[in-house]
Amino acid sequence: MRINAVNAEPLACDVDALDELSDIHPRSSSPFVPDYRVGGASDYDLSLIVPCYNVEDYIDECLTSIFGQETHYSMEVIAVDDGSTDSTADKLNQWKQRHDNLVVYRQKNAGLAAARNTGLDHARGSNIMFLDSDDMLAPNAVELLMDTLTSSSADYVSGSYVRVNESGKPISKPYQIGSCGMPWGRVYRASVWDSLRFLEGYWFEDTLQAYCIVPFHRETRQPLAQTRYRIRGNSISHDSARRNKSADAYWVVEATLEQCRMLGLPIGQTLYEQTIGQFGALGASRIDGWSEANRRIFFLACSNLITTTTEFTGLTTKRALVWRDMELALRTRNYRLWKLACYFAYIGR
Repeated sequence: MRINAVNAEPLACDVDALDELSDIHPRSSSPFVPDYRVGGASDYDLSLIVPCYNVEDYIDECLTSIFGQETHYSMEVIAVDDGSTDSTADKLNQWKQRHDNLVVYRQKNAGLAAARNTGLDHARGSNIMFLDSDDMLAPNAVELLMDTLTSSSADYVSGSYVRVNESGKPISKPYQIGSCGMPWGRVYRASVWDSLRFLEGYWFEDTLQAYCIVPFHRETRQPLAQTRYRIRGNSISHDSARRNKSADAYWVVEATLEQCRMLGLPIGQTLYEQTIGQFGALGASRIDGWSEANRRIFFLACSNLITTTTEFTGLTTKRALVWRDMELALRTRNYRLWKLACYFAYIGR
């Protein structure tokens, strides 16, 4: 059922107004250099990359789950200490003394994307896996994921996850990891990352998965391979909707589309549909704690990108019902319709 038409408001569309909010990542004229390669020869079957920042309370559980894997595959573990100020570095040193296949890199604090990129730059495995340093793997996760990938023609395999509380107790049923979203809980062939890196300095850097990986690489699934995803009260996802930095929900899409252009990836129907989704209910949820005035600024920036992106000219969504209302709102700068459409899209998930 479609939402009844809501009259459009005469709103000026000034994208630069986003820059007037504090803590906003500025637009980058050159966000990406497409000449990367995953680091040296393939000395291992798998490189497991663990970005670490102030996780002294969790890193032992994380590494215990990694080095307790029941697998015949050779594996290097790359821990990237992203400028921790607690005892994380000391704990990593202790683990390194016990495990020759643990490599530790330290860098000034630059964020999750930069830490993952450092891991990719040094990886020596023929396959790549990511695990956040406050999460854990089920004992057979690596074996199941690697078996599934190596016996298929897919480019990456996605597992499942279960939410756990801060003490590590499960608080949800298992969920299949969707094609889009986070990079953890998957194993990728290293070649997927030869020309890709995460955009540094942005929140929601895993937007790369939806724009640069899903449309152009083949996925298979292994629902029995489980990541234990810890819910923490001080995580970015927990409080981002109240912070101005969540405007990166816009900036990261703009920059990721530029990545696609620089890589020569086609920006067509698939990425158009993804952008409607990013700027619809998902984007609205990421700024839910903002003032009405700032939410309107965000909406207008999103509307401007949709209507001025040359590759989107002439495209219309092929999805039904409320998705079309989100598209109409963005294309006509109709803020009231956008709010309603995002609300119904969110509750209908």
